[in-house]
Amino acid sequence: MKIAIACNQSRLSGEVAPKFGRAPFYMIYDTENAGLSKLAKGPRKTMPPDGGLNVAVTLMETEIGAVIAGEFGDHVAHFFRGANVKLARAPGVGGSRALDDFLNGRLPSA
Repeated sequence: MKIAIACNQSRLSGEVAPKFGRAPFYMIYDTENAGLSKLAKGPRKTMPPDGGLNVAVTLMETEIGAVIAGEFGDHVAHFFRGANVKLARAPGVGGSRALDDFLNGRLPSA
């Protein structure tokens, strides 16, 4: 399974981004090969309120099965749930810890 993590930095040592659609970076972790890759930089903070849907569509192209962020907007959450993508909240947590907590079932669902 591929897990997308909305991050404040271009590495997992930084904090999980508080808002999915406004994250500066999105990291993709692949549980099959324990590989980590950076998707592209996130959208600018000036994008429209529903701009997170564009990010969600892009992430779906990488065949993700789960997403970790501080919080999710209603439209994005509905979109991901409709695609059977698991959503997990990790506000104020480092990316590495959030990933570990998710893999071990310790993150709350969004």
